[in-house]
Amino acid sequence: MDNIIKIDLNDSVYNICTAHNKIKDLLFNLGFDKINNKVMFNTVAKVMTLDKAIKLKNINFEEVKKVFFENNFILEKTKENTRNDILKDIIVRLHSGENADILKKEFDKKLKTVSAFETHNAMNELIESGMEIDEAQQFFYMRSLLLHNSMDSGDLSVYDNYSFIKLFKEENREIENIIKNIEFDNIEDIKNLYNNIKIHYQKKENLFFTALNKYGNKEPSKVMTLVNRQILEDLESFIKNPNKEKLNNIKENINDMIFKEENILIPLLVSTLKEEDLENINNRYN
Repeated sequence: MDNIIKIDLNDSVYNICTAHNKIKDLLFNLGFDKINNKVMFNTVAKVMTLDKAIKLKNINFEEVKKVFFENNFILEKTKENTRNDILKDIIVRLHSGENADILKKEFDKKLKTVSAFETHNAMNELIESGMEIDEAQQFFYMRSLLLHNSMDSGDLSVYDNYSFIKLFKEENREIENIIKNIEFDNIEDIKNLYNNIKIHYQKKENLFFTALNKYGNKEPSKVMTLVNRQILEDLESFIKNPNKEKLNNIKENINDMIFKEENILIPLLVSTLKEEDLENINNRYN
């Protein structure tokens, strides 16, 4: 076969398709249904490697390899891909008790920013390699020390094209407003906060996590569901036994969850699900 072209699986989908226009059509025919979406191509595709994209879409690698070979492309990993290893190493050391401030400095020096997909993939691989879900939950908030001001999720406003995401964010703004104005001794306000959050989390679990699980993305549902329940249990406990310090901790945890929902979960959701899945969520969200 003449003119064989080597394609690096660790290169971004955007770079590969820009260099070889034919590959964009090949990927679309293989099931990458959003490859022709200009918004997705100019945002998500720039930070998503071909290797990760194949895994996220749950497409058989041998089939991809065969189609590429038939079109004079050979898939291989030629670039050293250490970002994922660096991120996993820092997370494991954080869990092991190393100083968070020192690790944050190392994170900023070696990685500077990470995408939602890198964060998800690192945690998913750690859990698949043996990390207990309870451990992932325990350090859920600690990991935010690394991620705050370091997330590169592209232009998040592009996701407002989907009505259910607009509604999801509006619910978060309402929750933030309740938290901002809540009074320690006003139990009715606390109950209102509890009810708003409970409904919000139920939608997230029943619609978002169920859809992601279809494509093998189980890490968000495993960890976030446990954290959701812990937040609700903490609010229930506060209603029975008010404590100002406890309320401050609950507020911080809720705000942290909002950060992860909008900077990790939503980008992952939009990049993973097919249009039919997104439309199904749109129709069922309310």
